[in-house]
Amino acid sequence: MGIWGREDWGIDPDLPVTDEERRLIRVKAERLTREHGYSGLVVYIGTGCLAAGAAVVGSQWFGIAWALTVSILAATVGIVVGRLLIWGRVVTTMRQLVREQGLDVCLRCGYWIRGADRCPECGWEMPPGA
Repeated sequence: MGIWGREDWGIDPDLPVTDEERRLIRVKAERLTREHGYSGLVVYIGTGCLAAGAAVVGSQWFGIAWALTVSILAATVGIVVGRLLIWGRVVTTMRQLVREQGLDVCLRCGYWIRGADRCPECGWEMPPGA
């Protein structure tokens, strides 16, 4: 199963790519993302520090209930944002891998642009050499 239950996040379903090729692209993108490090880990670590700081300061000023509420909220936001950063990196890597196979897809939205200079779906202009 792919990210959040989807096998082909970020890849246009109209692309002439088999299900097995899609699965291999996703697996390779996840592996490459892990090898290059998760940018979301910075958010996870920062959130942990923020939650700990909120707990210490909050418990002294407002009581333990307030500190726990803020800590849980900060940790939840950090986890969600971190996961979105990781997901975004995997999807971008998937699109780059599809382009390496010779299929013109928009790196921003994943739409199959079929050789156009500008994506008809999101309007993003393809950079030279992309």
